[in-house]
Amino acid sequence: MLIIPLMLTASYAAAETVRVPFLSLPEHVNPVEAVEESGVILSNQVFEGLFVYDSENNLKPLLAESFCISPDGKTYNIKLRRGLRFSDGHPLAAAGVKLSLENAARVMGKASRWALGSISGFGDFIDGRAPSLSGIATPQKYELQIKLDRPYHPLLQVFATAFFRITEKSGGEYLGTGPYYVASRTPDNVTLKILPARAYQTPVDEIVAEKVASREAMTSPQALKRYDVIELAGKAGVSSPYHNRIDAPLLDANVLVFNTRRPALRDPDFRRSIVRLLRASVDYRAFGWQSMAQGFPFAKDLFGPETAQPYFSGPAHPLRIDYDDCDLSVSDVKVLQRRLRAAGHNIVFNHLSTEQLVKEFQSGNFDAQFSGFIPDIVDPDGLFTPLFGTGEQFNFAGYSSPEMDALLAGARAEQDFSKRMKIYSEIARKVERDAPIGFIGSSKLELLVSKKFIPPKMNWQGLPMFQLDSLRLSGDAKGAGK
Repeated sequence: MLIIPLMLTASYAAAETVRVPFLSLPEHVNPVEAVEESGVILSNQVFEGLFVYDSENNLKPLLAESFCISPDGKTYNIKLRRGLRFSDGHPLAAAGVKLSLENAARVMGKASRWALGSISGFGDFIDGRAPSLSGIATPQKYELQIKLDRPYHPLLQVFATAFFRITEKSGGEYLGTGPYYVASRTPDNVTLKILPARAYQTPVDEIVAEKVASREAMTSPQALKRYDVIELAGKAGVSSPYHNRIDAPLLDANVLVFNTRRPALRDPDFRRSIVRLLRASVDYRAFGWQSMAQGFPFAKDLFGPETAQPYFSGPAHPLRIDYDDCDLSVSDVKVLQRRLRAAGHNIVFNHLSTEQLVKEFQSGNFDAQFSGFIPDIVDPDGLFTPLFGTGEQFNFAGYSSPEMDALLAGARAEQDFSKRMKIYSEIARKVERDAPIGFIGSSKLELLVSKKFIPPKMNWQGLPMFQLDSLRLSGDAKGAGK
């Protein structure tokens, strides 16, 4: 049995407002439906999970106090911290955690299979044959017992993700146990305020998320004076007298997603040719990118050096690639389009807002989309299963392969890490051959953080999973000029 003790909390008291710019804001601050980066970041401040990653990427209990795992990897006992409450003062116990996890699975439907599909009774529950998840029990008021049909190595990491933060629905809104609550919301800004009972933990008593028109608008002279935390996304030339510049790791894969349901896009040779042409055309230094093998902590044995040689055997097809400002700028696209057309491909890049991009993903009304994908867990399963498993959460490509599904299932159940990595290497090779999605590279994350705060240490999940309440005032707090 493996047992982990309770993570201790800090102690602080002050009153600071942190302003953060976003290209789009979520319609609802709700972890179950968090798709956009802004939605994940904001829900991370309002809701808490059973577990959390610290700045060293170690998994630590949060709402959980301790846990133990049976030797066969199929039974998990999780003890909760006592005295936990939602933002309205309502107490949290194991029964509430069970209901929250069931609600998340119900809202997500079969897309939650990658995370919860190993839990006993999942199929009956998700298909409506059972009213609750039989594999989750509450033997005591503050104890959760989870039984699996088959081992799933990263299960506890699932409970640190945005989707499975603990919630309670009240009056149409979701309540969390986190340090903040949603105080106001308009189409252009969302304001979070600290709960009085948590104010002693942090100097940040208010978080204001504001919608801006473009990445350039985030770093204008006026914006640099206004905003405290700015994600640069590779804008190497930006400097600020008001901020410290921070290099941070980030699990962010830049991917080209093909709609394999379209007849013209069913040819894997054609899809591979576009992926390789993009790799050959992208200026990694200008974009602030790096190869997949360099960018992920577990990826050097999964992704070989990307080939720069165009590969194509067949007639070129017209292709529309949709993109937003999050991953490509208009100037980047002009260079790419010129190089691809010079190679004989009739490709049109179509600029969309982030909201439009997400809607097209969900509706399947696209040829190909350029997007960033941040795995929810620091494990290869979080990268591959949601993207390539049949019917899985982010399989917007519509890709389905019995061979791939078997490989994914085998890797998930294998408890020996070296054996798991061999399976994932085979999965990576199959992804390269079939190319329903092309891994173009991974992002380097650079942040501007106001000098009134001590530069934070970020884990591999970067800003999307960073707790803004963990910011601490520096000696420059009064002289930051803001």
